[in-house]
Amino acid sequence: MGRKKIAVLGSGIGSLSAVYELIKADPSYDITVYQMGWRSGGKGASGRNLDPAYSYRIEEHGLHMWSGLYENAFRLMRECYNTLGRPDGDPLATVDDAFKPHSSFVLFELYKGTWRPWTITAPTNPEVPGATGQGLNLSLWDYMGEAIQLIAKQLKVESPVSKLLQGLLTILAGWTLGCALLIYRVLHRLHVWRLVQWALLGAMKVVMHLFWLRVRDQLDDDATRRAWLIANTGYANLHGAIAADVITKGMDYLDEYDYRDWLSRYIYPDLVDGSSLTLASPLVQFIYDAQFSYLDGDLKRPNIAAGASLRTLIRMAFTCKGALLWRMQAAMGDTVFTPLVQLLRQKGVKFAYFHQIKGLRLSPDGRQVAAIDGVVQAELKDPSKGYEPWLEIKGLACWPSEPLWTQLIDGEHLRLDPPPYESFEFKGGRPFTLAAGRDFDEVIYGMPIATIPHLAAELLAANERWRGLLKHLQTVRTQALQIWTSAAKGSLGVPGEDQPLVVTYHPTPMNTMADMSFLTDREAWPAVPGHYPLSQFYFCGPLAEAPGAADRSLADQPQQDHQVLVNAQELLGKLASPLFPTGTVPPQTPGAPFDWHRLIDNHPAAPVGEKRLKAQYLRANISPSERFTLSNSGSTRYRIKPGDSGFTNLKLAGDWTDNSFNIANIEATVMSGMLCAQAIAGVPTNDAIIGYGFGAKPR
Repeated sequence: MGRKKIAVLGSGIGSLSAVYELIKADPSYDITVYQMGWRSGGKGASGRNLDPAYSYRIEEHGLHMWSGLYENAFRLMRECYNTLGRPDGDPLATVDDAFKPHSSFVLFELYKGTWRPWTITAPTNPEVPGATGQGLNLSLWDYMGEAIQLIAKQLKVESPVSKLLQGLLTILAGWTLGCALLIYRVLHRLHVWRLVQWALLGAMKVVMHLFWLRVRDQLDDDATRRAWLIANTGYANLHGAIAADVITKGMDYLDEYDYRDWLSRYIYPDLVDGSSLTLASPLVQFIYDAQFSYLDGDLKRPNIAAGASLRTLIRMAFTCKGALLWRMQAAMGDTVFTPLVQLLRQKGVKFAYFHQIKGLRLSPDGRQVAAIDGVVQAELKDPSKGYEPWLEIKGLACWPSEPLWTQLIDGEHLRLDPPPYESFEFKGGRPFTLAAGRDFDEVIYGMPIATIPHLAAELLAANERWRGLLKHLQTVRTQALQIWTSAAKGSLGVPGEDQPLVVTYHPTPMNTMADMSFLTDREAWPAVPGHYPLSQFYFCGPLAEAPGAADRSLADQPQQDHQVLVNAQELLGKLASPLFPTGTVPPQTPGAPFDWHRLIDNHPAAPVGEKRLKAQYLRANISPSERFTLSNSGSTRYRIKPGDSGFTNLKLAGDWTDNSFNIANIEATVMSGMLCAQAIAGVPTNDAIIGYGFGAKPR
């Protein structure tokens, strides 16, 4: 019958993880990946700027970091690097060279009108993510116990809080949860265990009340206030989990509620000037900022599903291996997508770059995809070789920020006025059609959800579930800013240690910042004072929708890039002093602008003042393939499983599918890819997908 042919649409992490699992299961699959433009990566794509003045600097769609809870994603990368077997001494030769643990981050807390940095060093452990393939061995009961222990630790602040409270809570955590678990396992049908849970909750309420009485007059002390915030946030989540009976009902039904609204029902009331101190804290705000969770990109409309948030918080707090965060030691494209594509090409997978998909057509009976229409955006000088997407920078294969023009017919002319190869605004090209039975037996739709209205109109018309998905699961535009400075971090006064991630800074929608100075050595800057960056910083955040646009997913790119420039001018021109206290002019002055001349601009006759911002990297991520998937309340039940598209030969891979994690991160997307492969090849099994079913309703 011949080799089974699979057409993969898009080459983001969901698609590539699915392809990896398929080739691992059966190397005989005939797989072609179709990708518009010249690079893989989807929303994780990155590039190196080829302008000599920019010295092959890294340019990302936004800030990307991995977490120690990404067990499936790390397993994928560990197997990929091990199989590639890069020579010792090469850049990023092993996965341990490519990812380094990181534990320092800073939350900005607005207290009494002042932005105060709150430096947190998360605990580490000797475990290695993705190394063992072991699942989440603890039950929700165990995580409840760990949450109580975390709350208890906050009672050991330096202010005069009684150690008796801590001892009481610790005893309650051990004995009450132990009794509840035993009763649940033996007599759960009689619901006696619920009485034990409520007894535990009642005792915790007493402890929290006594704790609040001791700290409410000492809130101006940062350590005391923050101990309270940690304890009350943990208490509210635990209280809500017990009230919701997540042990027997799971967490998914909580996704009908917004996280902060849900939490407000269970938090210990700590009103200060009429509002809850905890609900307004950066501990709660972090959940929204980390996921760009603002409807229409409006900071006044935060929204994220409560169940997905609770699941993520449990995973972050208690299941991370090694460290909470792991930093890629080059661009995400160079660290993740170069080795994946290299390996898959070695295994016989074909990558058709400059192939833009224009639409999917159904068979007359509406049961399957019959044809895929697209255009070849650029013609290769040597089609037999295919497109070679990388250039070598300091010994590392890297994706450029523009095509490698010498491989394209008429490339030098095209370079003068580059077509928008990575945009749905691209016009022209040579049409092609893929036909079922001839060119593919199965289709993997691995592109973001916002592309569906443009490419799958027939599927939407034919399937009510797809219409429900598009109606309820929302996306948001994002924005990115990267700056390179001639000043060391210390001279700028950046809070925190060890190049921290800084989040929840809300005078600006660019509310997340990271010190990424460790990447400078991966770039190729001249060793000349004033021209070599001593520090570099990434910013990102939601981007408000363009008002009045008929189709907001196809807004004008230059106009929106200009809006990001305006936002960057406001950030660095008026709001920089808390982030860079000694990097403003004059220093240590609220509202003072950033010292503009410290921004690197190696062009001849570089401008002065804020015009130097134009030599930094700014980007509005607004196209359908770049919009970020939200986990907004009320949307989870409309997600579609990767293997249940409603069309017999169509499988799905992406963070927008029902993948059991159901939140937009690398881990959830890899899980979706694994489930996609399972729908085609039968493997991997659910048991092999770490975290699958975690927090779901027991069967």
